[in-house]
Amino acid sequence: MEQGSHNTNTAMSDLKGNVLLADDSEMNQQLLSAYLKKMGVDVFLAENGEIAVTIAQKEKIDLIYMDMQMPVMSGQEAVKKFRELNFEAPIIMLTANASEEDEKLCKQAGCNAFLIKPIQRKTLYEMTARYLPSAE
Repeated sequence: MEQGSHNTNTAMSDLKGNVLLADDSEMNQQLLSAYLKKMGVDVFLAENGEIAVTIAQKEKIDLIYMDMQMPVMSGQEAVKKFRELNFEAPIIMLTANASEEDEKLCKQAGCNAFLIKPIQRKTLYEMTARYLPSAE
């Protein structure tokens, strides 16, 4: 069978918007940006919170996926900075830690939601579709 000949995302309609993905893991960046691009969105990548803040000040960003633990500026610090700058787009924290304490920290920082790593394609789509419009 030819690769890609069966379409697994028939239930996933294309979305539109600019998504900023901040994660210090190159592997996570590659995987999640591939998933996001297949949804039809444009993806901007940042390897730390400081770069994410800089990108969001230059580009029109509709949704942010922010890794909680990164060098230079953590996800929580970056989210606080975004909110201080009156950045209103939804921010979803990505974390390998699933404790109630982490969820509370994410909310206190100004996040709209959080996803627990490893992130499945379907889960990422459902979260993205909650915040971005359909391309149709």
